[in-house]
Amino acid sequence: LNFTQIQYYMTVLPYKPNFPQGDFCVLNREDQLGYEEFMVSGISYRTVCSLINAGTDKCPTGIEDGCVCDGIRSCTNTMLVLNRSRTGWDTFRANSMAHIASTGRTCGGLPHMLPPNNVSFAKDCSACESGKPCNTCANKNLLKCSHFNMKYTTGELTWDSSNDKRLYDNDESGIYPQHCSNGYKDDGTNQGFNFQSNPDLSPIYIDQGETGVDMGGVCWPALPVVACRCCANISHSCTADSDCSAFWNLNQHSPCGCSPGAPILDGVGTAFQPPAQCGPFRARANGQALSYMVPGVRVLGTPCTYTGHGADLCRSTFFLQDGTTVASKIENLGVGMDGSKIISVFGPL
Repeated sequence: LNFTQIQYYMTVLPYKPNFPQGDFCVLNREDQLGYEEFMVSGISYRTVCSLINAGTDKCPTGIEDGCVCDGIRSCTNTMLVLNRSRTGWDTFRANSMAHIASTGRTCGGLPHMLPPNNVSFAKDCSACESGKPCNTCANKNLLKCSHFNMKYTTGELTWDSSNDKRLYDNDESGIYPQHCSNGYKDDGTNQGFNFQSNPDLSPIYIDQGETGVDMGGVCWPALPVVACRCCANISHSCTADSDCSAFWNLNQHSPCGCSPGAPILDGVGTAFQPPAQCGPFRARANGQALSYMVPGVRVLGTPCTYTGHGADLCRSTFFLQDGTTVASKIENLGVGMDGSKIISVFGPL
């Protein structure tokens, strides 16, 4: 339902509503979105809203402090209802869209997280226009990561899941096991020797100076710098958010697409302060390792930046759209109910 003869409906929604621990109440909390006090460009919501108690003792003329605006105040689904007969309602609508589109803009539209970790993984781009390409988010200044699945063959090196995955999982530094990093097949001992892998030469075990314990198995490649990684654990490459669920309390929307540092390659763009810290996480208070980001616990990790899907566009955390899907508003227009001489709807027929 878009509008009736009197009411005009608008809905404010998060761009990524399922983002784990996203702070989606910032507009309601700081701008009073949904409340009578919400103000944009000098026009308050109270002066243009549709009132639910107009004509009552508390709101006889529509301008009293006791007047209550129609709508829904929700962090993830705020509905505003404007009165099309009130002066300035259309200006308020346009200004509200512009205001919300300019709030909390990042490269990719990732929200800030809840306190005490109230930062965004994504690079700030508040100087750019929402939803459009900008130099801040352009590849020359924010090199984008690429999907890279270690299960696939890369050259002559493959991942032996029976041996190498456990080593990879235990490697918090993000550098793959030492017996893989030098390009030689492991000899299956803990002595730090590796097999000379050139097929044209006789087998020779060479001491590569390893300090870790070899577990055997074929060698596999180091993680490319430009590989997309789980924001909750940048030791792990990923191709989709669901690949990262294990690192954020099984949340299927744990973001994939972070890269260490800022920038991720020397000499690419102008260096900037990494906006956040990626996992593996540790508690700031006692250094305890955390299997995922725990609500209410300030964490430490590795400086990182979101460079994944959508990071080429500067987006607000929220967007405002015309209309509402609240069933009661449509039902109230039925036979025997409020009705309206004008009804505008949008959707599949």
